[in-house]
Amino acid sequence: ELQKMKSAHELELKRLAADMESAAFEDKQNLETEAEEHVKSEVNRVTIELQNAHAAEMAKSLDEAKRKFESMLSEEVMRLEESHRAEKERIQLEMKESAAQVLAMETKKLRDAHGE
Repeated sequence: ELQKMKSAHELELKRLAADMESAAFEDKQNLETEAEEHVKSEVNRVTIELQNAHAAEMAKSLDEAKRKFESMLSEEVMRLEESHRAEKERIQLEMKESAAQVLAMETKKLRDAHGE
């Protein structure tokens, strides 16, 4: 009778040990899964932060490049306007000089024609 009870207790202990081992294995798997999900979540969060930081840096660089380009463009427009103004003044002066020469020649012709 004592032997039967001992055997029953040993079987019960083996069953409990197996149940505990199974529960421990399941807990370990659950913890590993949770850890993997947490790591993936953190990797995604850091990746997004890095992408946002990179995008912000790119936007800053693009804004700086845009300002430089606009400044260069503005300087070029002013240079062209000054060049155009100077060319226009030069042409107007040439036209006045030509008109003065023509007027002087015509005046000389008239004077010569009238004997002056």
